[in-house]
Amino acid sequence: MKKITFILLFVAVQLSAQLIDTNNSIWKDEKSAVKDSMKIKNMLDLAREYKQINIDSSLIFAQNALAYSIEEKFGRGRVESLYQIGLCNFYLSNMKEAINYYNRSLKVAEIIGYKKFIAQNYKMIGGVYSHEKKYRKGLDYNFKALEILIDMKDSINYARTVDNIGSYYRKLNKYDSAFYYINKALEINLEKSYFKSTGYNYNNLANIYLNLTKYDLALKYYQKSLKIKKEYGKKSDFIHAYNNIGNVLTFQKKYKEAIPYFEKSIAIATELKIVNNLSLFYGNLAKAQKGLNNYKYALKYKILQKQLSDSLNNVETKNFIARKEAELLIKEKEKEKRRLEKIIEIQHGKQQQRNILIIILIIAICIVTFLIFNTNKKTNLLKILNKKESDLHATKSKQKILKEKEKAAKKINTANKFLTQRISQLLKEQIGMELKKIQKSISGSIKDKNCPKKEIKEELSKLIFAERFANTLAFNLTPLVLENQNLISAIENYIENIFEKSSTKVSLLCKNPLSLNLLSNDLNLNIFRIIQELSINVLQHAKAKHLNIEISDTKNTIEIIAEDNGKGFDQQQQQQQQGIGLFNIKQRVKLYGGKLKINTEIGKGTKIFIKMNYNKKIKK
Repeated sequence: MKKITFILLFVAVQLSAQLIDTNNSIWKDEKSAVKDSMKIKNMLDLAREYKQINIDSSLIFAQNALAYSIEEKFGRGRVESLYQIGLCNFYLSNMKEAINYYNRSLKVAEIIGYKKFIAQNYKMIGGVYSHEKKYRKGLDYNFKALEILIDMKDSINYARTVDNIGSYYRKLNKYDSAFYYINKALEINLEKSYFKSTGYNYNNLANIYLNLTKYDLALKYYQKSLKIKKEYGKKSDFIHAYNNIGNVLTFQKKYKEAIPYFEKSIAIATELKIVNNLSLFYGNLAKAQKGLNNYKYALKYKILQKQLSDSLNNVETKNFIARKEAELLIKEKEKEKRRLEKIIEIQHGKQQQRNILIIILIIAICIVTFLIFNTNKKTNLLKILNKKESDLHATKSKQKILKEKEKAAKKINTANKFLTQRISQLLKEQIGMELKKIQKSISGSIKDKNCPKKEIKEELSKLIFAERFANTLAFNLTPLVLENQNLISAIENYIENIFEKSSTKVSLLCKNPLSLNLLSNDLNLNIFRIIQELSINVLQHAKAKHLNIEISDTKNTIEIIAEDNGKGFDQQQQQQQQGIGLFNIKQRVKLYGGKLKINTEIGKGTKIFIKMNYNKKIKK
């Protein structure tokens, strides 16, 4: 024990000496790094500043920042520079270049572990796909960003991404999902007092009502958004808020009321030298004047719109850029000076903290050594007892796990066997019968010279139906869609495909969708298969006009409710002649220790309740 104490004391002394000796060299390295990073940071600030004034100048500053970052081997600067170049190309509608730079930025961010910009690049890659109207793909990238932000506990960007997901669902015309996500983002922002962000939430809610042509509600939420931006935002934020209100009033043909809002947008944009969208605002003003039959003013603003489109890079704008550049370079020097002074103060404080820490460490080592010496015998006895107890517990646990695995394997094999039998039966009964009918009918039509072409076309359409049915069965056998999409997207696509030619209207509601998309692959597959079996039963047997499916994840329990208004069935008779589909559902529910309940009567439809339990550890 004396040897152990001596070694611990020696380590503490050596650590103290090393920290004190390296203090000055650490300061010198950090001072040098600060100078280099400040230069790159100010170039990135210039790139962001000029994005609203002149996008080409913004691109030049971002490219210069990238060159310096590569030269100085500054990883974070490289990530942000590549991201800004991607952003400039996005605004210039160079989508191929934009996605190239976002992917490069993402790759470097993943190497150095810069999580904030990993999430940001995922969002912007999604934005490129959105621009190309590939909204499903854009959604997948936003869900990837959401997973990282949950891990980071970044509630501000989490709320923004949730709001963004709502906008994607609006573009897909999935308005229920759009309302859910945007209201979820609004709830987070209100709870965390991020009042500025609520302005964007109200704006997106207004966009949904505008799509639904509910102009009064759209106007109400645009006005709420404007109020928030006036209270918490910058003056530049008012520009689009006024323009949006003017657009709604134009849709309502309230041209006289719309004109002052367009004029305010133009006045602020002119004052702040933000010329990128100025021509658009003049175009909107021209429409409003035309609506009032003021053709003289309408023509005047149309001419101004054309002139602005042709002169975005005029001399006045270039002079303004030069002035801003000079001002920011002066600020750069002042910031650098203040930063260096602050680092000196921080380093001095850190040195004092290290000295105190070393003294506490030495005292702690002495106390621990004393306690170890006195409790050594007791510890050895406890170790022996604990070892025996743990060995016994481990043996029992292994036996229990093996039994559970064997039971689960048997259940899965049984379910797979019945699933294969069912698909084989459907192939023989449905496709075989259809093809035989078509063969006989077409043979008869060929022999009959007077047979009209219309009947032959009908027979061919039946053949096409048989082919589609075969494709649907193949899809049901192996749902590869789960490998490329999240659970909710896979279920939505499946339902849309299987009921495409059916008269049954299907409503799918997913509560807590964020949690549902994070379940394990095995649980995802079981949920997907259950929905698959329920859908096939309704399609083939129920003759229902409406089917409502609800999926939720609460307190480690998956709940599924499926209700149709079909013909129903006799439960007693069904128990005696149980179908393969319902058998498969029961087996999958039992696999997770769940419960299945069926409420049905002949002529009164069917309602099925399913509950499955799972452990938090099986989540991704």
